[in-house]
Amino acid sequence: MKTIIISLLLLPLALLAQNRPLAVLELPVSAESFGLGGCRLGAQNNAFIYNNPAEAFTEGGRSIQAEYSALWMDQPQVTDMLLHTITTSYRRNNHLWMGGIRYYQQGKMEHIIDENMQWVEDTRRFWSGMVDVGYAYLWNHLTIYGSGGLAAQEVDGRMSAWRISLGANYTGQISRLRYTAGAAIRDLGQYKYKDTHRALSPLAHAGGSLSWMISEAHALSVYLDGGAYLPLTTRWSGYGDSAADTWGDTTTSSTWHVGGSYRFLNRYSIMAGSHWGDHDDYTTCGFSCALPYVTIGASFCQRHQSPQPHSYMLTLTF
Repeated sequence: MKTIIISLLLLPLALLAQNRPLAVLELPVSAESFGLGGCRLGAQNNAFIYNNPAEAFTEGGRSIQAEYSALWMDQPQVTDMLLHTITTSYRRNNHLWMGGIRYYQQGKMEHIIDENMQWVEDTRRFWSGMVDVGYAYLWNHLTIYGSGGLAAQEVDGRMSAWRISLGANYTGQISRLRYTAGAAIRDLGQYKYKDTHRALSPLAHAGGSLSWMISEAHALSVYLDGGAYLPLTTRWSGYGDSAADTWGDTTTSSTWHVGGSYRFLNRYSIMAGSHWGDHDDYTTCGFSCALPYVTIGASFCQRHQSPQPHSYMLTLTF
């Protein structure tokens, strides 16, 4: 019997509204970033391929670093939702090579709706994943970086995509005030679903952070990251009878992230943040502890209006 998958149970409403069907591209990348309301362009010390890689060049930074993150989400009607993220980086002088793998176990539905719009017993498992590589170069205080990768998703049929991201970040310090500012464009690319080829909806955003070094062991930081998903318009693609999207005059969707953190005793950090816009408002908080061989970070998210009210994230940095 032909079945109809209700996508609203699987993806946030904002993704569908903005033609962003690959959920794995939109999800948080680390507990630190998530705890700061989703800010990615400020001073952060992990998941460089998805966050701001400029921090990899700071004095005392590790030449080789790796992280593992896990994200759990509450979802009505769907069980076993879990996102795994593995990232790594290698720095040599002014060069940084990065890699990342993400696997989103989008859950299992034990009841689905058939073509007659009736609930029936039929278990379905859904997933999406991506593999990325990236490179960053430090020139004086300016870091220029780029990354690219492939993604795939299995929901109601197989979907595949390619994407690239580009950005630049400037870091400096005035007395005890350290600042970083950057801009980036994320997810330029295209996805294929059955016989249809469509452009991904890229995000152009800018932001940074200010850190006040209260003492050698204490620091107070604020973060801001904001931008807009570029509008799309459909045109003839040249792929048989399919259509494709280009950037046009349709409505944009803005997104804003703000966060703050306090680091104390050179070991512990507490953080909080908020996001609004793009039909997905939420508030987050987090904590991290630096141990001799590993840094443990954890964060919690409360969504204000969403079928996924709570999310929890854990990151281990080696």
